Amino acid sequence: LISAQGADGLFGGMPRAKILSYVTKAEILRKPLEEFYTLTQIGVKPRSLLGRAMEALYFRGTVAPVPKVIGTSYSPEPITFPGVTTEFVNQMLVNGFQAGQSQDIPKFEKSLAAWGIAYSSPFYDRSLVETAYSIPESLKIKGGIQKYILRKALSGIVPDGLLNVPKLPQRMNYDLEFSNVLDQV
Repeated sequence: LISAQGADGLFGGMPRAKILSYVTKAEILRKPLEEFYTLTQIGVKPRSLLGRAMEALYFRGTVAPVPKVIGTSYSPEPITFPGVTTEFVNQMLVNGFQAGQSQDIPKFEKSLAAWGIAYSSPFYDRSLVETAYSIPESLKIKGGIQKYILRKALSGIVPDGLLNVPKLPQRMNYDLEFSNVLDQV
């Protein structure tokens, strides 16, 4: 099985990459965007008025609380952005890709191997990874289009209908009902 696993981390395809791109465009909003990013990644609520306003505007009161693990009192530390550099988004993508890759590969490989299916993704190839991170972030998210350069590179090779398929599992409602089911599990 060949999948596209890893492409989002290389080319800015996850919604969090858009938040990161806003930091480079509006340094004055850095702290509220950092708080909003932290909310979307680990569920820590924004403290600033502007951060809470971003939460209210984006989620419209539908963001569910982070499920608690029974018998623990763990509370994740808020995420702190490194200094904004000329390739801030790429820097954050590299950090996330390195952390996510080590977690994702075994999860997919083991699940598929149990059924005798070999799994691979061209987006884990070292030369492709190095090339992707040498591409300026301005070509990864352009005019609000994520994975812009990857879509352009695949245009004419991959049917247009597949170039813009939305992420279906991520489109689930992460609401209180979903949170309550997780709590029961």
